Amino acid sequence: MFDIGIGETIAIAIIGLLVIGPDRLPQYAARAARGLRDLKLFVDKARADLKDTVNLGDLGVSDLKSVMDVSDQDNGSKNKNSRNVEDIT
Repeated sequence: MFDIGIGETIAIAIIGLLVIGPDRLPQYAARAARGLRDLKLFVDKARADLKDTVNLGDLGVSDLKSVMDVSDQDNGSKNKNSRNVEDIT
């Protein structure tokens, strides 16, 4: 996830041991692990909700082509009925 190797992990553990101390280090490690787990669950749930809301998987190529055709027809009719600025002045 963070692309951290074994060397970096050992360096972080040694710095944590020096800064926090051996008595409180397991508590802080447990809190960090719990926080990362909660963050992962939140991101997974948000991703699933977004995928359900958008639901682009159900649209096929023919559906997209029909939407594009309707959009092109609307733009063509607006251009025929629209007036230029020179026509108004």
